[in-house]
Amino acid sequence: MLRLAASPYSVAMGVAIGVAISWTPLLGLHVIIAIALAYLSAASVVAAVLGTTIGNPITFPFIWATSWELGHILLGREKALPATGIDLAEMLKKLEISQLWKPVLEPMLIGAIPLALITGVVVYTITFYAVREFQTRRRMRLSERLRALPDGAAESTPTT
Repeated sequence: MLRLAASPYSVAMGVAIGVAISWTPLLGLHVIIAIALAYLSAASVVAAVLGTTIGNPITFPFIWATSWELGHILLGREKALPATGIDLAEMLKKLEISQLWKPVLEPMLIGAIPLALITGVVVYTITFYAVREFQTRRRMRLSERLRALPDGAAESTPTT
């Protein structure tokens, strides 16, 4: 991400959007939503897509459990809804979102909001300063290389 040819804002905002979207339970839509939000906020679309990779098979159990628990706390449900014999796999096959909403999706979406905001701000800040520092050092190295060239050689050197 440091090597993306974009402003520090653009890269940092893209990564932050991707990471924030990964907190939602909207699996399969993360990349699409990240691309749309990156486009709307003039952020790097590539960085946004790369940011969504924070949500992966290793991190999803942590992400889902954390957002689900926080969602229940924010909704005032101290304990999860009582088990009613719901077959989650069967509901997902039939796409019965209405039955999934209260026990699963609602708390996960509500819990994802503060988590996405907090991680988005933290990731934006870290990425912004890292990209800015990387780009500054890169410009300084290129400038030093150009100064080290014999007179007249800089004009014939490609600038890619």
